[in-house]
Amino acid sequence: QVVPDSELAEAKDYLTGHFPLQIETPEQVASEVADALIRGVGIGYLEHYRSRIASVGAADVERVAVTYLHPDSLVIIAVGDARAVDDPLAKIAPVTLLNEHGEPIERSQLRGK
Repeated sequence: QVVPDSELAEAKDYLTGHFPLQIETPEQVASEVADALIRGVGIGYLEHYRSRIASVGAADVERVAVTYLHPDSLVIIAVGDARAVDDPLAKIAPVTLLNEHGEPIERSQLRGK
């Protein structure tokens, strides 16, 4: 579905407003420049970041979502007390329980359940 204008504006405001906080110190600037160069996007990526974010429209978000997000392949990982999260998560998706070693366990193995 198309992203609502209010959500898009909120996300863009956050990204463009947060960016200056990422480059307040010389060390942060150097880190951002190094990251841009390592990723091969060049220094122009940083110089034009805010204007590029500002130019993103709902159609751009939809195009990228359709290209890269595949809901049928998504996996949600929840870490915590399985007794507390098993029932709520099972209501929205299939749940596979694993112990702290990553080995599958049965619901009957949950203590106190």
